[in-house]
Amino acid sequence: MRRIAIALTVTATMLLGAGTAQAGVLSSSGGIVTYVANQGEKNDVLVEVATFFGGSVPVYTVKDADANPITIAGGPCEFFNGVAACRQEFVGSLIIDVRDRDDTAQVAETVGVGALMIGGRGNDTLMGGIGGDILKGNDNRDSLRGRGGADTYKGGRGRDNLQTLDGLRDTFISCGDGRGDVVRRDVGVDPRPLHCEFKNRNPSKPH
Repeated sequence: MRRIAIALTVTATMLLGAGTAQAGVLSSSGGIVTYVANQGEKNDVLVEVATFFGGSVPVYTVKDADANPITIAGGPCEFFNGVAACRQEFVGSLIIDVRDRDDTAQVAETVGVGALMIGGRGNDTLMGGIGGDILKGNDNRDSLRGRGGADTYKGGRGRDNLQTLDGLRDTFISCGDGRGDVVRRDVGVDPRPLHCEFKNRNPSKPH
């Protein structure tokens, strides 16, 4: 009986460990801060501006609401009061790769640097900030919105929804190889969108 109890305890511990979501890795090199999610997890990533030590240290914070804790792999990023943060003075651009599953990634409009935002095999929502962002949806049904800045949009092989309306000229717009893609753009301002079946229509219609 004791052996059975021990075996059940070990099994329960393994199951609890398997159910704990492990968020991705935050690293920095050459002024580029990179956040890469782990495989098999659902992510809800937010990058925003904050200050610590009485406002004397401006930082970019990185949070992943659906998968914690974040692992920091060196560079000018560290934990401040339990929050992963990188000092702004050392950050020139961002890379956010949420990989598989249905993920959300957002760069707040207060963040002034550009971001490369990469979806994966899930239905992803990517929202850039005011910098010049590159948004890549990849597979499945993705929603891409760059907001401010001269942005680059690349859909993928699913039905994608691209919203480029911000009054500013973007760099490149392509819905990708999927069918039933929608783009809402600044007509007469943005470049001609490629491979988009529906233009300036209700983005929910083909879905």
